[in-house]
Amino acid sequence: MVGSAKIGHAPTSGFLDRAPENARQELLRSARAHDLVEGEILQDVGEPIKTIYLPASGIISLLAVSKEGLSVEAGLVGREGFAGISALLGRESPGNVRAMSQIEGKALEVDADVFGHAMETSEEFSNLAKGYINAVWAETAQSVACNRLHTVNERCARWLLLVADRLARSEFRLTQEFLAMMLGIRRPSVSVAAEQMQERGLISYRRGNLRVLDRDGLQDSSCECYSIIRAELDLAVPGALGPPL
Repeated sequence: MVGSAKIGHAPTSGFLDRAPENARQELLRSARAHDLVEGEILQDVGEPIKTIYLPASGIISLLAVSKEGLSVEAGLVGREGFAGISALLGRESPGNVRAMSQIEGKALEVDADVFGHAMETSEEFSNLAKGYINAVWAETAQSVACNRLHTVNERCARWLLLVADRLARSEFRLTQEFLAMMLGIRRPSVSVAAEQMQERGLISYRRGNLRVLDRDGLQDSSCECYSIIRAELDLAVPGALGPPL
């Protein structure tokens, strides 16, 4: 696979670092390093999922795709988790979901059958993986409610906070086109929201490079959805995200 190579040392995946040692070593023995490239499609709609991706840095987006080819973000995956859940449930990729690299970084890729075997042979690891899957469902449900009930500014703030937490850094590359697609809104709406956040000193945003300047202020600008989603992830994979920046 393009961008993949055998690893020579342990990764910094927050999820894998919290796995029991026997399961962790089983995964590492067959794991390959993968460079996440912005816009790379890792798992496409309807295709069999044979690989589990565990980001160490960078972000993977789970996109709901319409028949017309339009897409909106249904979830995020960072160092706290993994992409490829359907394979662990005995299903192919859903016919409307695509996994795509959103922010470049590093990841591990593990064969889905190896990951599944680790779950079968370690109850502790199985519980960890199932807890994360439950948190993903909780985040998806909360995001649906957020998109319906809250303003564009609140949604943008929530999204930026969750990305910064998953990256463990306050600066990253992000185009307005990409953010508009993630939130299912028009680009002009993103421009207005970003302008207002900059005027308030919450972020700086130039030439696609975004930096969070005032995290507390950004959280105050977000709806309650950020805290709800963050709490679910902390409960499922304790410490994987580290303290908020």
